Amino acid sequence: MLSSIAKGYKKLFSILAIILLLAACSLALASAVVFPLWKWATSHAASYTIVILSLIALALLFLILRTAKKQGFVPFLQKFLKCACIIGGLGLFLLFLYKGNRIAALVVIPLALAAYGICAFGFSKK
Repeated sequence: MLSSIAKGYKKLFSILAIILLLAACSLALASAVVFPLWKWATSHAASYTIVILSLIALALLFLILRTAKKQGFVPFLQKFLKCACIIGGLGLFLLFLYKGNRIAALVVIPLALAAYGICAFGFSKK
């Protein structure tokens, strides 16, 4: 009976030790990655910004090209144009509202919807 209790505690403490070891390794790895990035961002903000934005742009380009390759170029382009019409229309609408040009903001909405209609329903589905 005593040996089964000891085995149970041994298993419990070994699991706790593994969890603590994993937490310590995670903390060390995170510190090794985050501290140099933080130091770079605070001391050389311009170069850090350029590199990070370039990496984000490359990742987006990779995702776009991979999606285009999977779907085929023409269907992907049609979906991309539809999304660009909606996002661009909303962006221009918000930009004009922010700048205080309400008339232009109201004109952008039907133009964006017309552009979306042309992209969604105007092209043939050959």
